[in-house]
Amino acid sequence: MKKSLSYLILLIALFAGAQRANAAYLIDTTYVFNSWENIMDLWADTTLINTPVEVYGNCDIDIVPDDSKALSMLNDEAVAVMIPDSYWFINSDYLKKNFSGKMRYFDDFMPLFFTPKIAFVQYEDVISFWGDINQYYYIIDFATRKVEKLDRNKLLELLGRYPDLRMRYESMKDNKTDEMITDFFFQYVDRLTEDAGAPYILDYLQNSIQ
Repeated sequence: MKKSLSYLILLIALFAGAQRANAAYLIDTTYVFNSWENIMDLWADTTLINTPVEVYGNCDIDIVPDDSKALSMLNDEAVAVMIPDSYWFINSDYLKKNFSGKMRYFDDFMPLFFTPKIAFVQYEDVISFWGDINQYYYIIDFATRKVEKLDRNKLLELLGRYPDLRMRYESMKDNKTDEMITDFFFQYVDRLTEDAGAPYILDYLQNSIQ
């Protein structure tokens, strides 16, 4: 999972570089998914070829096909898209329609990370005139239908499922730093994914939102 994040940042940096150079960038193949069932099955509802991409930051891309029907489908029906090689972006409009939470500034398509048991997105904001940014993770909670920012309090809540991991986290002197919160969050993701008793995302979606 961590390796995927570093590759994703590199990939988007390449996009951003192309934009700064006023060069058009086309994605050879974009796989569009309209449900979590199809996401988990890796069964695309639609495949777009040679689709233009606009990049507004490390965590904000817009996919803008020339065909108006394809554009409407992306905006109104898509849950997420995947571009080679297995980089996922979620439709922020889908999140706003189906979940509550502080998502006022979510826009376009945002980096998505998931396992069969947890999903979360990456968001950034500019914190200075010089373009310095902060990056955050927001957890998609399918049980409460909320999108919640990962901070220390949220991490402690999540780690309640694994007392040994929470105890180890709380024993760290620098446990309030963003780096330590992120590190233990990924340890939680790994533990949850291997937990035979943990519910799956699709369990929450039966007879509910897609």
